[in-house]
Amino acid sequence: MKKIVSKIALLLLIVSFASAFIPRIHAGDPDDDPWVLVYDTGGNISDTFNLGDTINVTAYCASMYLPFNITITAPNSTEVYKKTGINTNWWITIFTNMTDALGSWLIMLDGTDKTAYAGWAAGTYFVIPQVPFGAIGALSASIAGFGLIKIRRRKK
Repeated sequence: MKKIVSKIALLLLIVSFASAFIPRIHAGDPDDDPWVLVYDTGGNISDTFNLGDTINVTAYCASMYLPFNITITAPNSTEVYKKTGINTNWWITIFTNMTDALGSWLIMLDGTDKTAYAGWAAGTYFVIPQVPFGAIGALSASIAGFGLIKIRRRKK
């Protein structure tokens, strides 16, 4: 039984490590049409942000789907941003207020061509409370160290 549990734990560790290398947010490869990408302030494609981070949303849509609309929906399913009638192929905007709630945010690009499965793209990004969990983890690790020392002293 211990071998099975250790193998499952090892498998979960490998899967969680490998998931860090899965391609980031996008509705398709940058060569596909249309697409939406989210970048951090350093210009790196990302799908995970901390509360209060600034994000750069970039969208591309071919001329045949123009004009297109962009909609951003918060984790509580509230539409927080909508821009309609974008009549250029590229749309790039920096937001400072689109990471003010924890959870999964949705970005939707909707072109005017109503052909099924054409002229739209969607992507998600996540806002996580990384800093508080890091502090809690560090505190727990230090307390665990003191607990191990105390256990060793009792055994002597």
